[in-house]
Amino acid sequence: MQHAMSKLVVNINLGTELEQVTVSNVAVKKLENACQFDLTAGTIQAPTVSVKKDIQAHKEPAANAGYAFTFEAIFPPQKASFDIMVELSDGRKFLHENAEFDFQSDWAYTLNLKVGKEKVEAASIAARSW
Repeated sequence: MQHAMSKLVVNINLGTELEQVTVSNVAVKKLENACQFDLTAGTIQAPTVSVKKDIQAHKEPAANAGYAFTFEAIFPPQKASFDIMVELSDGRKFLHENAEFDFQSDWAYTLNLKVGKEKVEAASIAARSW
Protein backbone atom coordinates (compact mmCIF):
# COMPACT_ATOMS: atom_id res chain seq x y z
CA MET A 1 0.00 0.00 0.00
CA GLN A 2 1.27 3.44 -0.89
CA HIS A 3 0.34 6.95 0.15
CA ALA A 4 -0.87 9.18 -2.66
CA MET A 5 -0.14 12.36 -0.72
CA SER A 6 3.04 13.98 0.59
CA LYS A 7 3.75 14.61 4.26
CA LEU A 8 5.84 17.35 5.85
CA VAL A 9 7.04 16.92 9.43
CA VAL A 10 8.29 20.13 11.05
CA ASN A 11 10.44 19.71 14.17
CA ILE A 12 11.05 22.88 16.16
CA ASN A 13 13.39 23.93 18.92
CA LEU A 14 13.21 27.38 20.51
CA GLY A 15 16.24 29.49 21.37
CA THR A 16 17.04 30.07 25.03
CA GLU A 17 15.66 33.61 24.80
CA LEU A 18 12.20 32.08 24.14
CA GLU A 19 12.03 29.73 27.13
CA GLN A 20 8.79 31.27 28.45
CA VAL A 21 6.68 30.51 25.35
CA THR A 22 5.46 27.52 23.36
CA VAL A 23 4.63 26.98 19.69
CA SER A 24 0.88 27.29 19.32
CA ASN A 25 0.47 26.96 15.56
CA VAL A 26 2.38 26.06 12.40
CA ALA A 27 1.04 26.82 8.92
CA VAL A 28 2.47 25.70 5.59
CA LYS A 29 1.91 28.50 3.09
CA LYS A 30 1.89 28.82 -0.73
CA LEU A 31 1.11 25.14 -1.52
CA GLU A 32 -1.87 23.65 -3.32
CA ASN A 33 -4.12 22.08 -0.75
CA ALA A 34 -6.69 20.54 -3.08
CA CYS A 35 -6.59 17.74 -5.63
CA GLN A 36 -8.74 15.30 -7.52
CA PHE A 37 -8.37 11.74 -6.28
CA ASP A 38 -9.33 8.75 -8.45
CA LEU A 39 -10.42 6.08 -5.97
CA THR A 40 -10.28 3.30 -8.56
CA ALA A 41 -6.76 4.00 -9.81
CA GLY A 42 -5.44 5.52 -6.58
CA THR A 43 -4.01 8.50 -8.47
CA ILE A 44 -4.03 12.22 -7.82
CA GLN A 45 -4.48 15.05 -10.32
CA ALA A 46 -4.01 18.75 -9.78
CA PRO A 47 -7.24 20.73 -9.48
CA THR A 48 -8.53 22.60 -12.52
CA VAL A 49 -8.45 25.81 -10.45
CA SER A 50 -5.53 26.66 -8.18
CA VAL A 51 -6.40 26.44 -4.46
CA LYS A 52 -3.46 27.82 -2.49
CA LYS A 53 -4.55 28.33 1.09
CA ASP A 54 -2.66 27.93 4.34
CA ILE A 55 -2.37 24.32 5.46
CA GLN A 56 -2.64 24.15 9.24
CA ALA A 57 -0.20 21.54 10.52
CA HIS A 58 -1.32 19.10 13.21
CA LYS A 59 0.57 19.36 16.51
CA GLU A 60 1.80 15.93 17.57
CA PRO A 61 1.15 15.01 21.24
CA ALA A 62 4.82 14.14 21.72
CA ALA A 63 7.70 15.82 19.90
CA ASN A 64 10.26 13.79 17.98
CA ALA A 65 13.47 13.00 19.87
CA GLY A 66 15.73 16.03 20.25
CA TYR A 67 12.99 18.59 19.56
CA ALA A 68 10.54 20.54 21.71
CA PHE A 69 7.65 20.54 19.19
CA THR A 70 6.59 18.45 16.19
CA PHE A 71 3.90 19.36 13.66
CA GLU A 72 2.74 17.40 10.58
CA ALA A 73 0.94 18.44 7.41
CA ILE A 74 -0.39 16.26 4.58
CA PHE A 75 -1.03 17.69 1.11
CA PRO A 76 -1.03 16.77 -2.59
CA PRO A 77 2.37 16.17 -4.22
CA GLN A 78 3.70 19.23 -6.05
CA LYS A 79 6.77 21.22 -6.97
CA ALA A 80 6.70 24.65 -5.38
CA SER A 81 8.42 27.07 -3.05
CA PHE A 82 6.74 27.24 0.34
CA ASP A 83 6.81 29.11 3.64
CA ILE A 84 6.43 27.89 7.21
CA MET A 85 4.73 30.31 9.60
CA VAL A 86 5.48 29.53 13.26
CA GLU A 87 3.22 31.23 15.78
CA LEU A 88 4.21 31.38 19.44
CA SER A 89 1.87 31.36 22.44
CA ASP A 90 2.58 35.07 23.03
CA GLY A 91 1.34 35.97 19.52
CA ARG A 92 4.70 36.49 17.84
CA LYS A 93 5.05 34.99 14.36
CA PHE A 94 8.19 33.79 12.58
CA LEU A 95 8.44 33.00 8.86
CA HIS A 96 10.78 30.46 7.23
CA GLU A 97 10.93 30.80 3.44
CA ASN A 98 11.97 27.71 1.49
CA ALA A 99 13.10 27.61 -2.14
CA GLU A 100 11.29 25.46 -4.69
CA PHE A 101 11.00 21.87 -3.54
CA ASP A 102 9.64 18.75 -5.24
CA PHE A 103 7.18 16.97 -2.92
CA GLN A 104 6.48 13.44 -4.21
CA SER A 105 3.70 10.93 -3.51
CA ASP A 106 4.52 8.35 -0.85
CA TRP A 107 7.33 10.45 0.65
CA ALA A 108 7.54 12.14 4.04
CA TYR A 109 9.84 15.11 4.40
CA THR A 110 11.26 16.35 7.70
CA LEU A 111 12.24 19.98 8.17
CA ASN A 112 14.13 20.83 11.36
CA LEU A 113 13.87 24.46 12.50
CA LYS A 114 15.32 26.56 15.28
CA VAL A 115 13.26 29.60 16.16
CA GLY A 116 15.23 32.39 17.80
CA LYS A 117 14.41 35.84 19.09
CA GLU A 118 14.59 37.47 15.65
CA LYS A 119 14.87 34.67 13.07
CA VAL A 120 14.17 31.11 12.01
CA GLU A 121 17.05 28.87 10.94
CA ALA A 122 16.64 25.62 9.02
CA ALA A 123 18.98 22.97 10.37
CA SER A 124 18.18 20.30 7.79
CA ILE A 125 15.58 18.74 5.51
CA ALA A 126 15.39 15.00 4.84
CA ALA A 127 13.14 12.61 2.91
CA ARG A 128 12.05 9.02 3.49
CA SER A 129 9.49 6.68 2.01
CA TRP A 130 6.25 7.02 3.89
